Amino acid sequence: MDILSELRKYVRGTEKAAVAYSGGFDSTLLLKLMTDILGKDCVGVFVDSPLLSQRQRDAADAIASEIGARVVRVRVDDERVMEKVFRNDPERCYFCKTLIYGEVRKVASDLGIDVCLDGENSDDKEDERPGRRAAREFGIRSPFRDLGIRKQDVVDAVSSLNLSERIVKDTCMATRIPSGTVFSEMDLRFIENCEEIIRQTSGVFQVRMRLSDKATILTAPDEIRKLIDSRDLLFPLLRNMGLEPVIDMNGYTG
Repeated sequence: MDILSELRKYVRGTEKAAVAYSGGFDSTLLLKLMTDILGKDCVGVFVDSPLLSQRQRDAADAIASEIGARVVRVRVDDERVMEKVFRNDPERCYFCKTLIYGEVRKVASDLGIDVCLDGENSDDKEDERPGRRAAREFGIRSPFRDLGIRKQDVVDAVSSLNLSERIVKDTCMATRIPSGTVFSEMDLRFIENCEEIIRQTSGVFQVRMRLSDKATILTAPDEIRKLIDSRDLLFPLLRNMGLEPVIDMNGYTG
Protein backbone atom coordinates (compact mmCIF):
# COMPACT_ATOMS: atom_id res chain seq x y z
CA MET A 1 0.00 0.00 0.00
CA ASP A 2 1.21 3.50 -0.88
CA ILE A 3 0.44 5.13 2.47
CA LEU A 4 1.21 8.67 1.30
CA SER A 5 -1.10 8.32 -1.70
CA GLU A 6 -3.92 6.91 0.43
CA LEU A 7 -3.46 9.63 3.01
CA ARG A 8 -3.63 12.32 0.33
CA LYS A 9 -7.03 10.98 -0.70
CA TYR A 10 -8.15 10.76 2.93
CA VAL A 11 -7.40 14.43 3.66
CA ARG A 12 -8.36 15.78 0.24
CA GLY A 13 -9.88 19.24 0.72
CA THR A 14 -8.20 19.72 4.10
CA GLU A 15 -6.20 22.95 4.21
CA LYS A 16 -4.87 22.71 7.77
CA ALA A 17 -4.46 19.88 10.25
CA ALA A 18 -3.12 19.22 13.75
CA VAL A 19 -1.47 15.90 14.60
CA ALA A 20 -1.26 14.54 18.15
CA TYR A 21 2.49 13.87 18.19
CA SER A 22 4.24 11.69 20.77
CA GLY A 23 7.44 10.78 18.94
CA GLY A 24 6.41 7.12 18.57
CA PHE A 25 6.26 5.20 15.30
CA ASP A 26 2.63 5.93 14.43
CA SER A 27 2.52 9.64 15.19
CA THR A 28 5.97 10.23 13.68
CA LEU A 29 4.93 8.70 10.38
CA LEU A 30 1.63 10.57 10.35
CA LEU A 31 3.32 13.89 11.13
CA LYS A 32 5.95 13.31 8.43
CA LEU A 33 3.40 12.44 5.74
CA MET A 34 0.99 15.22 6.70
CA THR A 35 3.90 17.69 6.61
CA ASP A 36 4.72 16.40 3.11
CA ILE A 37 1.11 17.03 2.11
CA LEU A 38 0.35 20.34 3.85
CA GLY A 39 3.76 21.81 4.68
CA LYS A 40 3.63 24.34 7.50
CA ASP A 41 -0.18 24.13 7.51
CA CYS A 42 0.31 20.87 9.40
CA VAL A 43 1.25 21.30 13.04
CA GLY A 44 2.23 18.58 15.46
CA VAL A 45 1.09 19.04 19.05
CA PHE A 46 3.40 17.44 21.60
CA VAL A 47 1.75 17.27 25.02
CA ASP A 48 4.56 17.02 27.54
CA SER A 49 3.59 15.48 30.90
CA PRO A 50 5.21 13.68 33.85
CA LEU A 51 4.29 10.39 32.17
CA LEU A 52 7.07 10.87 29.62
CA SER A 53 10.76 10.21 30.09
CA GLN A 54 13.36 12.80 29.18
CA ARG A 55 14.62 10.42 26.51
CA GLN A 56 11.20 10.51 24.87
CA ARG A 57 11.13 14.30 24.93
CA ASP A 58 14.60 14.65 23.47
CA ALA A 59 14.02 12.05 20.76
CA ALA A 60 10.67 13.57 19.76
CA ASP A 61 12.25 17.01 19.42
CA ALA A 62 15.16 15.67 17.37
CA ILE A 63 12.97 13.64 15.02
CA ALA A 64 10.52 16.49 14.45
CA SER A 65 13.43 18.73 13.50
CA GLU A 66 14.87 16.07 11.20
CA ILE A 67 11.63 15.62 9.25
CA GLY A 68 11.10 19.38 9.05
CA ALA A 69 7.82 19.33 10.98
CA ARG A 70 6.27 22.26 12.76
CA VAL A 71 5.60 21.27 16.38
CA VAL A 72 3.97 23.10 19.29
CA ARG A 73 4.88 21.77 22.72
CA VAL A 74 2.41 22.07 25.60
CA ARG A 75 3.58 21.29 29.13
CA VAL A 76 1.09 19.82 31.59
CA ASP A 77 2.53 19.16 35.04
CA ASP A 78 0.01 20.58 37.51
CA GLU A 79 -0.74 17.81 40.03
CA ARG A 80 -4.33 18.99 40.27
CA VAL A 81 -4.68 18.42 36.53
CA MET A 82 -2.91 15.07 36.73
CA GLU A 83 -4.74 13.86 39.85
CA LYS A 84 -7.04 11.43 38.05
CA VAL A 85 -4.09 9.94 36.17
CA PHE A 86 -1.97 9.56 39.31
CA ARG A 87 -4.89 7.75 40.96
CA ASN A 88 -4.09 4.92 38.52
CA ASP A 89 -7.50 3.30 38.41
CA PRO A 90 -8.75 1.32 35.37
CA GLU A 91 -9.75 4.59 33.68
CA ARG A 92 -6.22 6.04 33.84
CA CYS A 93 -5.64 5.85 30.08
CA TYR A 94 -8.96 7.52 29.38
CA PHE A 95 -8.14 10.42 31.71
CA CYS A 96 -4.66 10.73 30.19
CA LYS A 97 -5.97 10.76 26.62
CA THR A 98 -8.67 13.26 27.61
CA LEU A 99 -5.90 15.54 28.81
CA ILE A 100 -3.82 15.04 25.65
CA TYR A 101 -6.63 15.43 23.14
CA GLY A 102 -8.01 18.40 25.03
CA GLU A 103 -4.66 20.17 24.67
CA VAL A 104 -4.45 19.22 20.99
CA ARG A 105 -7.88 20.75 20.43
CA LYS A 106 -6.91 23.93 22.29
CA VAL A 107 -3.78 24.44 20.20
CA ALA A 108 -5.67 23.66 17.00
CA SER A 109 -8.44 26.11 17.90
CA ASP A 110 -5.92 28.87 18.61
CA LEU A 111 -4.40 28.30 15.17
CA GLY A 112 -7.73 28.17 13.36
CA ILE A 113 -7.49 24.42 12.68
CA ASP A 114 -10.57 22.20 12.68
CA VAL A 115 -9.08 18.84 11.64
CA CYS A 116 -7.23 16.93 14.37
CA LEU A 117 -5.59 13.56 13.72
CA ASP A 118 -3.85 10.84 15.69
CA GLY A 119 -1.70 7.89 14.67
CA GLU A 120 -3.85 4.96 15.82
CA ASN A 121 -3.50 2.09 13.34
CA SER A 122 -5.90 -0.70 12.40
CA ASP A 123 -4.21 -3.18 14.79
CA ASP A 124 -5.16 -1.00 17.78
CA LYS A 125 -8.28 -2.82 18.92
CA GLU A 126 -11.13 -0.52 19.88
CA ASP A 127 -12.13 -2.49 22.97
CA GLU A 128 -8.54 -2.69 24.23
CA ARG A 129 -7.76 1.04 24.00
CA PRO A 130 -9.71 3.05 26.59
CA GLY A 131 -8.24 6.22 25.15
CA ARG A 132 -10.35 5.76 22.02
CA ARG A 133 -13.39 7.01 23.90
CA ALA A 134 -11.55 10.27 24.53
CA ALA A 135 -10.61 10.51 20.85
CA ARG A 136 -14.24 10.19 19.84
CA GLU A 137 -15.32 12.79 22.39
CA PHE A 138 -12.85 15.32 20.99
CA GLY A 139 -13.50 14.47 17.36
CA ILE A 140 -9.98 13.18 16.71
CA ARG A 141 -9.72 11.28 13.42
CA SER A 142 -7.44 8.26 12.94
CA PRO A 143 -6.51 7.97 9.25
CA PHE A 144 -4.30 4.89 9.60
CA ARG A 145 -7.09 3.03 11.39
CA ASP A 146 -9.69 4.18 8.87
CA LEU A 147 -7.48 3.21 5.91
CA GLY A 148 -6.70 -0.25 7.27
CA ILE A 149 -3.01 0.50 7.75
CA ARG A 150 -1.52 -2.01 10.18
CA LYS A 151 1.31 -1.63 12.68
CA GLN A 152 3.76 -3.52 10.48
CA ASP A 153 2.93 -1.19 7.59
CA VAL A 154 3.81 1.74 9.84
CA VAL A 155 7.04 0.14 11.07
CA ASP A 156 8.13 -0.67 7.51
CA ALA A 157 7.39 2.87 6.34
CA VAL A 158 9.29 4.45 9.25
CA SER A 159 12.23 2.10 8.64
CA SER A 160 12.36 3.17 5.00
CA LEU A 161 12.80 6.75 6.23
CA ASN A 162 15.78 5.68 8.37
CA LEU A 163 14.09 7.00 11.52
CA SER A 164 13.30 3.80 13.41
CA GLU A 165 16.62 3.49 15.26
CA ARG A 166 16.17 6.96 16.77
CA ILE A 167 12.62 6.46 18.00
CA VAL A 168 12.55 5.86 21.76
CA LYS A 169 9.94 3.30 22.81
CA ASP A 170 9.88 4.01 26.53
CA THR A 171 6.05 4.00 26.48
CA CYS A 172 4.01 5.69 29.19
CA MET A 173 6.00 5.64 32.45
CA ALA A 174 2.83 4.78 34.38
CA THR A 175 2.90 1.29 32.83
CA ARG A 176 5.69 0.45 35.28
CA ILE A 177 3.29 0.63 38.23
CA PRO A 178 0.49 -1.91 38.88
CA SER A 179 -3.01 -0.66 38.15
CA GLY A 180 -4.68 0.52 41.34
CA THR A 181 -1.44 1.69 42.95
CA VAL A 182 -1.48 5.46 43.43
CA PHE A 183 1.73 7.13 42.29
CA SER A 184 3.33 10.56 42.04
CA GLU A 185 5.67 12.31 39.65
CA MET A 186 8.48 11.57 42.13
CA ASP A 187 7.81 7.84 41.74
CA LEU A 188 8.07 8.13 37.96
CA ARG A 189 11.36 10.04 38.15
CA PHE A 190 12.75 7.37 40.50
CA ILE A 191 11.88 4.66 37.99
CA GLU A 192 13.29 6.72 35.13
CA ASN A 193 16.55 7.12 37.04
CA CYS A 194 16.72 3.37 37.72
CA GLU A 195 16.16 2.59 34.06
CA GLU A 196 19.00 4.91 33.09
CA ILE A 197 21.28 3.10 35.58
CA ILE A 198 20.26 -0.21 33.99
CA ARG A 199 21.03 1.09 30.49
CA GLN A 200 24.38 2.53 31.50
CA THR A 201 25.42 -0.57 33.44
CA SER A 202 24.23 -3.30 31.07
CA GLY A 203 24.42 -1.60 27.68
CA VAL A 204 20.83 -2.43 26.68
CA PHE A 205 19.04 0.13 24.50
CA GLN A 206 15.44 -0.32 25.59
CA VAL A 207 14.46 -1.18 29.15
CA ARG A 208 11.40 -1.13 31.37
CA MET A 209 11.44 -1.69 35.12
CA ARG A 210 8.07 -2.69 36.53
CA LEU A 211 7.53 -2.28 40.25
CA SER A 212 5.42 -4.50 42.47
CA ASP A 213 6.89 -6.57 45.30
CA LYS A 214 9.98 -6.86 43.11
CA ALA A 215 11.62 -4.69 40.44
CA THR A 216 11.13 -6.70 37.25
CA ILE A 217 13.51 -5.66 34.48
CA LEU A 218 12.46 -6.18 30.87
CA THR A 219 14.35 -5.62 27.65
CA ALA A 220 14.10 -6.90 24.09
CA PRO A 221 14.66 -10.69 23.82
CA ASP A 222 17.91 -10.22 21.90
CA GLU A 223 19.32 -8.02 24.68
CA ILE A 224 18.50 -10.23 27.68
CA ARG A 225 22.01 -11.70 27.62
CA LYS A 226 23.41 -8.22 28.34
CA LEU A 227 21.29 -8.02 31.48
CA ILE A 228 22.40 -11.46 32.62
CA ASP A 229 26.06 -10.71 32.02
CA SER A 230 25.88 -7.44 33.97
CA ARG A 231 23.83 -8.88 36.84
CA ASP A 232 26.69 -9.02 39.37
CA LEU A 233 27.36 -5.32 38.92
CA LEU A 234 23.81 -4.13 38.34
CA PHE A 235 21.86 -5.89 41.06
CA PRO A 236 23.85 -4.48 44.02
CA LEU A 237 23.28 -0.95 42.64
CA LEU A 238 19.54 -1.50 42.56
CA ARG A 239 19.46 -3.19 45.95
CA ASN A 240 21.20 -0.13 47.41
CA MET A 241 18.19 1.83 46.13
CA GLY A 242 15.82 -0.38 48.11
CA LEU A 243 14.81 -2.69 45.26
CA GLU A 244 14.76 -6.45 44.79
CA PRO A 245 15.57 -6.84 41.08
CA VAL A 246 14.69 -9.78 38.84
CA ILE A 247 15.08 -10.22 35.08
CA ASP A 248 12.07 -11.17 32.97
CA MET A 249 13.59 -13.93 30.85
CA ASN A 250 10.87 -13.64 28.21
CA GLY A 251 11.59 -10.01 27.48
CA TYR A 252 9.18 -7.82 25.58
CA THR A 253 8.61 -7.24 21.91
CA GLY A 254 6.39 -4.13 22.00
